[in-house]
Amino acid sequence: REATRQLNDLFHDAARRRVSDVHLLYQEGKCQICFRAGGVLEEIVVVDAQTAKQFDEKIRARSQMSQADRHRSLDGRMRLRYVDRSIDVRVSVIPVVGGQASAHFLRNADSVGASGGLMGWLGFLLVFETLHHRLVPRSARRRLAAAVFLTALIGLIGHRFIDNAAHAGGLVAGMLYAAIVFPKSSSVYRPQSTLTDRIGGSLALAACAASAAFAIWKICAPA
Repeated sequence: REATRQLNDLFHDAARRRVSDVHLLYQEGKCQICFRAGGVLEEIVVVDAQTAKQFDEKIRARSQMSQADRHRSLDGRMRLRYVDRSIDVRVSVIPVVGGQASAHFLRNADSVGASGGLMGWLGFLLVFETLHHRLVPRSARRRLAAAVFLTALIGLIGHRFIDNAAHAGGLVAGMLYAAIVFPKSSSVYRPQSTLTDRIGGSLALAACAASAAFAIWKICAPA
């Protein structure tokens, strides 16, 4: 239990410091722990062999790595949840002479990511062009569908490191928005915006701007 608390505190402290990756070098009965921030690797602490063994076991368990496989490189992913944040961690374990080295790449959940928003645009356009099929050529819808399929395929292949939930959520949200706002029509004319549409669009733009400003403030604010 004490090792679990120490490990949780270690990664929480790394996230607060805006550390990009955490390195653990297990050698000669000890474990050297280093943080990399701004491209500079800094030693933080050295722990004893027993604590190092417990750290390794817990990291492997959380990352769904084999406890027995010690002779080849392994990759995994774990998510750590705290009161003030969640952290996605990509884990790479490499055997070295006399022990092993592990690198842990941190991605804070409050970082800005555009992939979910881009999938929302894809979903929106896919539904809009389907509902108003006379406004766009069929080839455009095929290209959009192909983009969604390729994104899903890449997400399936790299599911350990890609946030597929964000992609799916953005896609579904965009599709629902298009289906609600633009009813089906066979007209060859583009739908005209109403006063309600313009007011709603202005409010949405203001909300996006406020969200972007808040995200930038969170990223730039000192830990």
